Amino acid sequence: MSNSKIGALPYGPTISQEQLDARVLALHNNAPPVPTPQQDRRIRYGELNAMIDHKLGVDFPRARREDLWDVQQRLDRKRLLHVLKGFVTNPLSPSEALSKPQVKGFAQVLNDNELEAFFDYSPSELSRFTK
Repeated sequence: MSNSKIGALPYGPTISQEQLDARVLALHNNAPPVPTPQQDRRIRYGELNAMIDHKLGVDFPRARREDLWDVQQRLDRKRLLHVLKGFVTNPLSPSEALSKPQVKGFAQVLNDNELEAFFDYSPSELSRFTK
């Protein structure tokens, strides 16, 4: 485990990129080729938790992880709508239509320092997504 932003967040050490990749790969390798909706949710939940461990720290509170999962599930239900909106409103950068709702949604749970660490954004980049 590492802690690339020593002292930045009080949630213990973070897992390395290699550990993150291994955990995500294991989630997918242990799933059937065509997972059921419930299995797919478990995979996505595991991916989110692995990302939290990588970006924020392994001791990030369980209740707040659940809050982020709730936000992620709401976003997932509207993902296609956000993609279509992105192609219509900004055809040269449609991914921003996915990023902005995620940052705004996660901002309901995370403070600015946590958002910066989770998304690797500077404060000015964050303000672009949270307006």
